[in-house]
Amino acid sequence: AARTGLARELRRSAGLSQDDIARAINATACAVSLWERGRRRPSGKTGRRYLGVITALLADDNIRQDALLSQLAAAPDIGLRSTG
Repeated sequence: AARTGLARELRRSAGLSQDDIARAINATACAVSLWERGRRRPSGKTGRRYLGVITALLADDNIRQDALLSQLAAAPDIGLRSTG
């Protein structure tokens, strides 16, 4: 299981707000908050987009906010895809 709070730490270190993430993946800031606190789990297309954001933040802890948001805008289906 993922450590609760890691996603929040990554988001904050990138200078992003919950609202920034929510707008980029077509979710609500409330949903992002619930995910970050481990109260809910993201699923479906939004979950894959959220996973893509967190994966990008993990891959580069120096990632800049504008670069991440530009990536998301250019590839709205970022994340893992089903292979079955």
